[in-house]
Amino acid sequence: MKTNNNPSRKSSKKILIIVTAIIILLGAGTAVYAYVSNNQETRSQTESKPQVNLDTNTSTATNVDTKPDTNDSQPSDTTTPKDQLPASITSSGVSDGSVQVRVLIGEVVGTGDCTFTATQGQKQVVKTAKIQPLASSSTCQGFTIPTTEFTSGDWSFTIDISTDAKAAHLTGTFRV
Repeated sequence: MKTNNNPSRKSSKKILIIVTAIIILLGAGTAVYAYVSNNQETRSQTESKPQVNLDTNTSTATNVDTKPDTNDSQPSDTTTPKDQLPASITSSGVSDGSVQVRVLIGEVVGTGDCTFTATQGQKQVVKTAKIQPLASSSTCQGFTIPTTEFTSGDWSFTIDISTDAKAAHLTGTFRV
């Protein structure tokens, strides 16, 4: 009886098994990398969304007033009106001893200012914040103001957002 123990044949089988194992490992590694990359992208998108406070306070966004100020006591403004900047109030209200207002701007803005003005009768509280660009939008860096700066009752507020070329005017209310 003749046995066929050809050394080159055994060596070819070993190489074939090793190559197959490497291909399987590369395929599994690629699948794991794709899964982890997709999971991280989804997580970063979820973390970058603004928080929304679902309280009973109201807030409304209005279109920007593109008419120049026509106050007769000042010289007329010869600059052209700014384009409308898409923006909305995502949350407003009182929480943990502070008045909190959050704003989302519907496009990426590099620089600019946000001005918060709260009014109750003759009382006014004014705060400013810079615009913070995000991946696909922007936000006012936020307004968190201690309630000690306000008297009890209903307050109305405006948020005026201004960049070099665009502007927005938002309004809302809250109760202290």
